Amino acid sequence: FDEAHLLFSDLPQAMQEKVEQVVRLIRSKGVGVYFASQNPLDIPDMVLGQLGNRIQHALRAFTPRDQQAVKSAAQTFRTNPKLDVEKAIGELGVGEALVSLLDAKGTPGIVERAFIAPPVSDLAPLTDDDRKVLNKGSALFGKYEQTLDRESAYEILQGKPAAPMQKFSATSGAVPFDAVAAARTRMAANQSQAAAPNPSPSAIEPLVNPASNTNAEQGQMDNTEAQDRIHRMILEREQVRQTDEHHDIQREKTDLGQRRIELAEAHEDRMRTGEGKPSFGQRLVQASMLSAVRSATTQLVRSFFGGRRR
Repeated sequence: FDEAHLLFSDLPQAMQEKVEQVVRLIRSKGVGVYFASQNPLDIPDMVLGQLGNRIQHALRAFTPRDQQAVKSAAQTFRTNPKLDVEKAIGELGVGEALVSLLDAKGTPGIVERAFIAPPVSDLAPLTDDDRKVLNKGSALFGKYEQTLDRESAYEILQGKPAAPMQKFSATSGAVPFDAVAAARTRMAANQSQAAAPNPSPSAIEPLVNPASNTNAEQGQMDNTEAQDRIHRMILEREQVRQTDEHHDIQREKTDLGQRRIELAEAHEDRMRTGEGKPSFGQRLVQASMLSAVRSATTQLVRSFFGGRRR
């Protein structure tokens, strides 16, 4: 990721957490992730802590923020007793950098001041001569540069004689005509065989197989066994379905009980904190309604018994 400060600028928190998760997971799969930025402070600490190889070019401390960036960058390196990292960051010239790489055991090495070699790769297309030189210098040369048309499993099952193996060079870039012709011949033979009408088995079987009745009985037995097997499979699937439905019902009951417990706990919390208690106005209304009910009950009793007391 080049210009990583633009990647994390005004980035939502959810997106930043997802980037951090990707960086953590992808490194465990052997995939390298590189962030190139002008300032180490532009990269979140969670992402910066996952990076093992560090190449720090010069930082000029003109502002307090730049000075803080220099101190932060110096503290992230493994200390080298022979090098003042904080001072060296401001003294680096063109092509110089502070380098700290992981060793064979995955431990960060001590920081060193070094010159960075410029790239020497060629962006132009390879010529045919260059490609031949690279192919011959490969460790796989002599094993994969020849293409072989071996006997296929289909040909073995059909009992047909395999076509002679044809060889051609992969570097030539063209398939020889004899290999193409052999493939076309096989395709034509397969098509003609598929187009030929198949004789009825019932008409030929009595002539070539006297034991056709025995074969018929065997076929009926096989058919019965197949039906029994299908029936058992249906029963097993029905049992699995019923078990799943039972588990779903139990899960719903558990969720309902948990919900009831949560509601009861929430009610207790409201009563404990005072949120569930009635206000003064509510208590006054409740008292008035209770007094009215008592007065009406008393009048009803007196009118029924004629106002006599016992």
